[in-house]
Amino acid sequence: MPRLVVTLTIFEAINCFVNVQAVVALLLLSGGCANVVPVLYSAVGRQTFMPEHLAVSVITTLGYSGILIGPAAWGFVAQNVNRPFALGSVGVLLIFVTMMGLMLPLALINGEPPK
Repeated sequence: MPRLVVTLTIFEAINCFVNVQAVVALLLLSGGCANVVPVLYSAVGRQTFMPEHLAVSVITTLGYSGILIGPAAWGFVAQNVNRPFALGSVGVLLIFVTMMGLMLPLALINGEPPK
């Protein structure tokens, strides 16, 4: 069912004469997000810092919070500053997320307790 929704959304976007670059960007973004979620849940299963049921709840809550708060925050910034700044801030935040992912202690992922 989700694949059907995504397919219909893309089809509708193309039929509405949306810029093809925007559709390609949407495809790349959704493909990247779809690959990150299984990796996060796999890391949650391997870590020993928190009980698994609590860690899954935390990851899920953070994910849904981002889905709910992110668009409203970007709209607020775009309305009060300007749209290029709001979209640029998304890029900066994605760089920040990448850097934090690289700094993630491997001890937590490999199941060793932190020192």
